[in-house]
Amino acid sequence: ARAARRARGRRTVRSRGPGESGPRGWRVPCRLWLAPGMTNARPFSGRAFVAVGRGSRPRTIASWPAGGLPERRRADGEGKRLVAVPLAWHAPSHDQENRVLRPPMSETTGTGLPGSPTTLFAHALLLHRLAPGEPLPRDGEPYPDDAKHRRRPQPEMPEDRRLAGKDAALILDAHFARRTALPSELADAFHDVYVPIHPNEHIAAAAGLADGERVRETGRWLVRHGTDRHSVTVGLALVAAVGTGDDIPLIQSIGLLSNHFGPLAAHALERLPGGTEALLWLADRVTGWGRVYVVEALCRLDDPMARPWLLRRACDGDFLNAYYVGSVARTAGLHEVMTGPSVDDEITDHTGRLLLVMTYSQGMGVTLSGYPHAETVLAAHLRHLESSGPSGSRYCTAAWLASSLGEDGDAGSIGPVRRWQPYRDDYLALLERDDWCEVARDALAANDPGILRLAETASGRQLPAFADRPTPGGE
Repeated sequence: ARAARRARGRRTVRSRGPGESGPRGWRVPCRLWLAPGMTNARPFSGRAFVAVGRGSRPRTIASWPAGGLPERRRADGEGKRLVAVPLAWHAPSHDQENRVLRPPMSETTGTGLPGSPTTLFAHALLLHRLAPGEPLPRDGEPYPDDAKHRRRPQPEMPEDRRLAGKDAALILDAHFARRTALPSELADAFHDVYVPIHPNEHIAAAAGLADGERVRETGRWLVRHGTDRHSVTVGLALVAAVGTGDDIPLIQSIGLLSNHFGPLAAHALERLPGGTEALLWLADRVTGWGRVYVVEALCRLDDPMARPWLLRRACDGDFLNAYYVGSVARTAGLHEVMTGPSVDDEITDHTGRLLLVMTYSQGMGVTLSGYPHAETVLAAHLRHLESSGPSGSRYCTAAWLASSLGEDGDAGSIGPVRRWQPYRDDYLALLERDDWCEVARDALAANDPGILRLAETASGRQLPAFADRPTPGGE
């Protein structure tokens, strides 16, 4: 219960129940399950996260060794379904060159001089320079202040959520009341108070009451020189409140540590001139929760500049794409584009990923049954698949869609199976074609991770392309 109280107030994989949030804490009967198509056969270890309610953050509840895949598990009792998803798994349709897995950083590896604290800003910059066009490995974790945070107890969120950020705001009020106070005096001032990672009215009010230039200077200093994540968070909140276009590079750089700083970075960029372009830059370099915040901000801006990216790259294969899949489809005008004359292979492939996410998005975002243009987009996707021709990733997407639209799909996301039967039949017909089967077998021979994962599933073994493949345990 104490862990749940600490976690409340952050974004979460929502519970899969019929709308209610369940009893307080973690005593909710649940079933853990893996969404179709969201894993591959890459042999690395993982951690599973679940959380209950809209305001809690995912917590580690299971782990497994390298090469091991978690089995479906069920806790005692009936109730909500929650999702267990390992951090590093990707959908088979996700381009590996766009999201490279790198070895985890050692906790003893620093980015500063021996004996000197490393700023989080410098940490993010150094990792970014190693791979400028890619997300940071493991979102840059562990952060340089991890050891300090393990040694000191972390403050809990107040029981009354309306008070979250109030203590930090009082510290800021006292600081700005002293005209001679320096930004460096706040370097470790917030470690013992709860600091929200989302935009906060109390901190914004404190920024609004003080001199704007001084607030801006203080925020910039904390972001650039802070060695404690709480102080850097407050600094970013100040920049979000009073920053200018000159702060965009600063915001983007700290936003690369997106699991913690993503919410405020996206909020700050959204309100600045040129925010769309800045958010698009960041969107290509963040994953997981950080991508959720950035894509949601792009959808709120509804800038035509962002639509080509939203149509081709918003869904990167992470399970958390379910949070924004409906917003992407609406903002990008997906149904109009898919029935128009300008559909390319990138749009076709991305649309397949988007549709697949909708087949298991119950409790997080727009489901396939709730998407008003589902039939139109499914029919258009099938047409463009046929004209584009087969590839390993398209074969996987079509196979997972065929499976997810049937009896084994998530009923809460797809509704009555009979509604989708014509589209399921058409996907299966594609998968039975000789040219599609040949491409799938070639990908299997090349050890394509997505095809390997598909061929090892019960539904995959029934596909014609894998009919001659030995069953597990067979000769």
